[in-house]
Amino acid sequence: MKRPEYNEINFSIHKMILRMMYDYLSCGKYYLKHIIPNRKLLKKTASLRDSCKGKSAFVFGNGPSIRLLDPEKIRELRDKSGFSVFALNCFLQTDFGRKVRPTHFVLSDPLGFVTGTMRENHFQRLIRDHGYSREYVESIEKEIHVTCRQLINEKTPLFIPITFRSFLRTEILESDSVYFYPVYQTFFSNNVRNILRPLGINNATTYRMLCIAHYLGYEKIYLCGLENDYRLCRLDRNNRISFFWEHFFDTGRWITLAENTKHLEETYSIFTGTLNLTKFPPGLITNLNPDSLIGVFSKIHDLDIYAKEHTYRIPDLNAILTEGK
Repeated sequence: MKRPEYNEINFSIHKMILRMMYDYLSCGKYYLKHIIPNRKLLKKTASLRDSCKGKSAFVFGNGPSIRLLDPEKIRELRDKSGFSVFALNCFLQTDFGRKVRPTHFVLSDPLGFVTGTMRENHFQRLIRDHGYSREYVESIEKEIHVTCRQLINEKTPLFIPITFRSFLRTEILESDSVYFYPVYQTFFSNNVRNILRPLGINNATTYRMLCIAHYLGYEKIYLCGLENDYRLCRLDRNNRISFFWEHFFDTGRWITLAENTKHLEETYSIFTGTLNLTKFPPGLITNLNPDSLIGVFSKIHDLDIYAKEHTYRIPDLNAILTEGK
């Protein structure tokens, strides 16, 4: 069954009802396939609820605003003030990650987990939709393998989607520091706390990290590296869409999409994802990027965390367009 398209721009009661039915049927199917057979593993995750009450945490995405931060200052807050550090994907392989070891880690990309046909299909999707080379995708896969081994050896709590359970090696399944969480959602839910139930938020890993930190009961969450302002778009004379893709550990590049509708859908999901961030309790999350376009969180705080010199820049469309020519 194909997911019915529904959004606030092209609204109709009929489409809303179809989308609601689709969401709940999909959640039911996911529950039967992944939740019921893995209740024992998920019970282990449930034991973590509110285990970090009264504490503070940093949640770091991969966006370029991470360059604003001084890793030495973050490390000091982790070591001396008890701050937790949440990170994702290839964070450990970056200079920042080598200086600031995370206390919690979240992996959600199928790379490094799925095998066979699913692996090849995911490879082809990344190559087609993001313009990656096969060699680059394979290098990311290897980094995730290395990351898993490092985290397990260090006994760092590692959160992995229960969807990947059947693909995992025994050493991961039997590790005391590995926790599983379901990845199912419904557009119509306001749930952003109970990670064992369908969430009403974007499936992006940084959004999931926020939900996990909220589930663990942190009193204060400081967010950085989640941007909606670095995916700048342009059209060429053939109306092909290109967008500028940048992480804190690279210089960014233009990617031309084979299918324009794909990025339009993704762009819409980014902005609806921002809207869904309003579902978090007021005052829980502080945005550490003072120039971020995500305005649903306060940016006011008294932490001494910024680098005196940094390479972060506010995205300048004209400058980036010139560079892309």
